[in-house]
Amino acid sequence: MNENWPTCGRIARLLGGAIATNQPNDKAVIIWPTTLDGKRVEVSLSSYQKFYEDIQGLGCQIIGVDFYTNTLEATGVSPPEWRYYEMNSNNSWVH
Repeated sequence: MNENWPTCGRIARLLGGAIATNQPNDKAVIIWPTTLDGKRVEVSLSSYQKFYEDIQGLGCQIIGVDFYTNTLEATGVSPPEWRYYEMNSNNSWVH
């Protein structure tokens, strides 16, 4: 996409069990599961960094995020990097 959008897939784990996925180099964020009437919730990001803010804007709270940065993680040979995320501490990573 460009130098400001790293090649990194992300799966945000949300409070209540839902997930928000963002594939590498893709502006789409898809929330799973679907709504009760079977509709899919999808958000288009304006920037890589807006992922967290846009999910929070939907009324969802992020617990943590899986980051997929290489083929070994994407194929399951090695686990993704998981980070805990604290939305109430100036949108920063606790560790």
